[in-house]
Amino acid sequence: MDTVDHAANENLLFPILPGLVDTTISLIGKPVTAREDFKLQTECVNFLSKLVQTFPKQMGDKVSSALPVLWQLLTKNAENHITTVVNNPDYVEDDVDSDGSEMGFGSLVQAIFEFIQALTERKKYKAMIRKVLPDVLFYLITYLSIPEYQIELWNEDPDKYVEDDDEDSMNYTVRTGAMELLIDLATELKTTYVEGLMNAITRHISTCGNINEGYNWKLYEACATAMNISGDVVEECLDAKKVDFNFGAFYNTVVLPGLNVDKPYLRGRLIWMTGSYVKRLPSEESLNTLLEVTCAALKPGTPAPVMIGAMKGVYAMCAELAEPEEKQVLHKSMEHIIPSLFDLAGNMEGDLLMLCLDSLRVSVSIRPDIVAVEADKVNKFLVELFVKHASDTFVVSQVNDVLITLAEIPECRGSIQNNVVPVLMQILKSPLSTSPKKQSEEDEEDMRTEVLDLLTTFIRKTPPPLPDVYINEVFPAAMALTIGCIKDSTAILQSGGECVRACLAQGFQQVTTMNINGVTGMEYTMQLIARMLDPEVSEYGALYSGRLVSSLIKHAGTALNINEILQAVLNKLTKCESPTIQQSLLVVFIKLFNHDLEGSMSFLQSINTPTGENGLVFVLNPGARSKRCLQESTRLK
Repeated sequence: MDTVDHAANENLLFPILPGLVDTTISLIGKPVTAREDFKLQTECVNFLSKLVQTFPKQMGDKVSSALPVLWQLLTKNAENHITTVVNNPDYVEDDVDSDGSEMGFGSLVQAIFEFIQALTERKKYKAMIRKVLPDVLFYLITYLSIPEYQIELWNEDPDKYVEDDDEDSMNYTVRTGAMELLIDLATELKTTYVEGLMNAITRHISTCGNINEGYNWKLYEACATAMNISGDVVEECLDAKKVDFNFGAFYNTVVLPGLNVDKPYLRGRLIWMTGSYVKRLPSEESLNTLLEVTCAALKPGTPAPVMIGAMKGVYAMCAELAEPEEKQVLHKSMEHIIPSLFDLAGNMEGDLLMLCLDSLRVSVSIRPDIVAVEADKVNKFLVELFVKHASDTFVVSQVNDVLITLAEIPECRGSIQNNVVPVLMQILKSPLSTSPKKQSEEDEEDMRTEVLDLLTTFIRKTPPPLPDVYINEVFPAAMALTIGCIKDSTAILQSGGECVRACLAQGFQQVTTMNINGVTGMEYTMQLIARMLDPEVSEYGALYSGRLVSSLIKHAGTALNINEILQAVLNKLTKCESPTIQQSLLVVFIKLFNHDLEGSMSFLQSINTPTGENGLVFVLNPGARSKRCLQESTRLK
């Protein structure tokens, strides 16, 4: 309404706002007599959150009235949530209304979490949250406890566990809502948050009881989860000595007992969490224990939650131990970890496979010599995965990352050329209708772009001179495919152009002297550029032609006679509307100026644009000297 009448809020809403908020708070505080009442309470809390976000100034005093009511709901229902949901094997998920929204207590908890988050994001209200933060965190950890119904779902589908346990999960539960709020509080309150977290964990562990009894293990898992997702902020505060936390004591009272309990979700979580704090371990013995448990968890037959925790733990340790001397502590264990990850990957799908490949990638970078010994076997396995999962973009991306890591290992490059490149070439030369990524005739997905991108990376990671397979097979195939698809596929135009550029960058002399059916590699490249600048081709083709021409100028200088191409570039520049494409084409002339200023000026003065304007005047006019183009020229220099 205020977009129509700027005084509407002040004249119509603000006078009734205090009474409206009071009524809303009273509705929230009414006893629940039916599950439908949770829906009303949820809507009321969402309404308060919206008011806090939209009218923080006017809501000032009312927030202090709402907090005690919401706090009572959150704390009084915590024990009931543990009894009726978390530890109840017969619990059935909340019903949904006609809009698909949950009607039960879970939706109300989510709304309260979002209200606290809204307060935290406002400087005006942060002080309120700081005062009660230890208690807030205590109850948030309680709501992190894993419900029995979720354990059943995860046992049936471990991929679901990986998905739900991700910080960016789109599947809302009370647990994921608590995780999200913990992350927000950590980001906003830092030191105060870490102090409150340590206090809350200490309270929980001191009152929890024996970890082997009943469902007590869930609280240990919840504490470890809170430590896990708060890792960055905790480490930052510990490094700065802003908080005092004895991780050794935490290891002895929580981690060690938990690793000896037959509860897969607890053991998996503890391995991952401890891997994230590997530099805080109190002794060499504790490090050896972690590595032994991790290696054992990667063996076939291990319960999925433990295996998942171990894979995440491997990734966390590799990330935390960043310096070469730090990574030395992992060297011996990698002799077991890397072969185990390869074995597991062969029997995994979906999110589990992606997680395994991610852990494998960072592990290989620590002990490249292990894969170098069996490079042929490893590369054959990876290219099989590439083809098998061609329709899964995410898995293909992870396989590519591992292959790219191997391409950085000199001892693996020959194996890649012998075992991976031939398979990629078969895909590259196959028609679109038989591309492994196509599921039907109506499917426009094309795996050949991924193949070109991967080949481009292989080429750029290979020191000159390039092996024959890249010059005699990859270059002609990439060139033919790009020219053939120039009007049909912008994706192939981009990927193919980059592949040709890579060949020019790593083997310019080899490309210029090669012969393809009587046509030199340089002539072939000029044909491709001319086609890209064709008036009938999408202007985005000019983006990639500009890069190619720039590469030619860089490697051949102005000795190369490309006047016709430069005239075409200038002609295309006058017709382009996209600033990005104009920028790419102008860089061609900037490179010319860098190589031969006088010759470039003479050349541009000698030609005219299709509009009749002198070429030099057009390139140097105020429009061409736009901010974006100047930024690009600065980056180029």
